Amino acid sequence: MSLKYISQNFNVPAVRDARVATKELNPRFGTIIGARGTLLRVRIDGEDDSVLLHPRRDVHYLQAPGENLKRTA
Repeated sequence: MSLKYISQNFNVPAVRDARVATKELNPRFGTIIGARGTLLRVRIDGEDDSVLLHPRRDVHYLQAPGENLKRTA
C-alpha cells in the first residue's frame, strides 16, 4: 500500500516527511518516512530504527511545514 492509499482510505493527512506524535501517555515525536501495508513507517526522533504505526489509532498529525492540514472528525 502507499501513503496515498492510507490518506484516502483512512481520511488522514499522511504524507512523506509530515510530523506526527504518538498517542501514548508520554508522546514521542517523529516523521513519516513511508508505508508498509496499511501502516505508517515513522522514524521517531533520536531513534535509529523506524516503527510501524496505525494511521488513525496510533498518531496525531502535526502541521507539516508549508501545509495546512485538513481537520478530521
